[in-house]
Amino acid sequence: MVTTVSGSFTAKGVSATLRLDTAENVTLAISGTYVATVQMERALTRDESAWEVVAGPYSTEDGTEAFVYSGKRGDRLRVRCYAFTSGTVTYSIADEDKVLDVRRRADTGAALQTTKESGETFHGDVAVDGDAAVTGELSVTGAQSTGDGVGAVNGGTVSAVEYGNGAVHKTVLTLTATPITLTDEGGVGQYGGVKIYDFPAGNIVTLGASIDADLTLTETEWLDTAEGDVGLGTTAPDDGNALATTEQNIIATTAIAAMTAQVGPINAQSADQATLGAAGGTDSDLYLNVRIDDNAAHITGGGTITGTVTVVWVNAGDF
Repeated sequence: MVTTVSGSFTAKGVSATLRLDTAENVTLAISGTYVATVQMERALTRDESAWEVVAGPYSTEDGTEAFVYSGKRGDRLRVRCYAFTSGTVTYSIADEDKVLDVRRRADTGAALQTTKESGETFHGDVAVDGDAAVTGELSVTGAQSTGDGVGAVNGGTVSAVEYGNGAVHKTVLTLTATPITLTDEGGVGQYGGVKIYDFPAGNIVTLGASIDADLTLTETEWLDTAEGDVGLGTTAPDDGNALATTEQNIIATTAIAAMTAQVGPINAQSADQATLGAAGGTDSDLYLNVRIDDNAAHITGGGTITGTVTVVWVNAGDF
C-alpha cells in the first residue's frame, strides 16, 4: 500500500495520485525556493477527469508550507504545479497515520521500526527490542522466529532454527554429515545414537516430530542393502535389541527400508504426544537413534546422517 507521494517540480506538472483506503489525515508539505503556484487537489470523478482544490494555492519565492487534510475513504489526491517560472518545488503527501516511525537504538544505531496505527503491513524483517503491546488482532504472514526459552544444539554439525514463542516452539534441526557410531552386538544387531539437542529445564511436552534425513554407512564391510530401524528419544540405545522405552519415546521405532549402496532414507514421524522432562528434574536430551538388523557382514563402524529433524514442543514450566 502506497502511503506517501513525494517528489519535486522543476517545471509545471502534476504528481502521482495517492488513494486513501480508509478515512485518514493526510499532510501536505511544500518547501523550496521557487517562483510558481502549487496546490493539492482531490479528484471529483472516478476517472480523475475533474479535480477540486483542497489546499492552497501557494505561491511564494521561498516557501515552506504544511497543511493537514481530513481525507475520506476512496479520496484520490495529487499535487499540481503551474504558473512555473523558476526554482525547485519539493512536495509530499503523507498518510500520516500509516507512516513508519523509524528510531535508532542509542547503543548500536540499529533501526527500530514501529507504526502509529495497527493494521499497517510491514514488508521484510521487523525487529522489536523489548516488549511490544498489540491491541486488537495481530496478523503475521510468515514464520515467527524466537530466541525465548529455546534449547541448544549439540555438536558442530547440527544447527537449529527456532520458531514460535515462549510457550510453543517449533525447532528445526539441520544435520550436515552428523557422525554416528554403530556398535555391534553379535547375533543381535548394530546400534547407536547421536545427541542432537538439549531441551531447556522444565516439564517438556512434545506435540509432534518428524525425521527427513538420509543415513550413509561409511565402512566398506557394511551390507549394501542393510535394513533396520530409526527412532527419536531422550536416551541413546545401549544394546542391539529393538529400540524401546526412552530410546524412541518421541518418534516410535520405525523400519528403515533396504539401503542402496549403503545409503538410504531414515524418514519417520510421531503418532502421539510425549512428556519428557519433569519440572525440577534433569534437562531432557534429544537423541536420533539407529539400529541395523544383524548380519554377518555387519561390523562395529560408523555412518553419517544428513537432513532435518523437526520437533514441536511446549515447556509447561519448572520449579
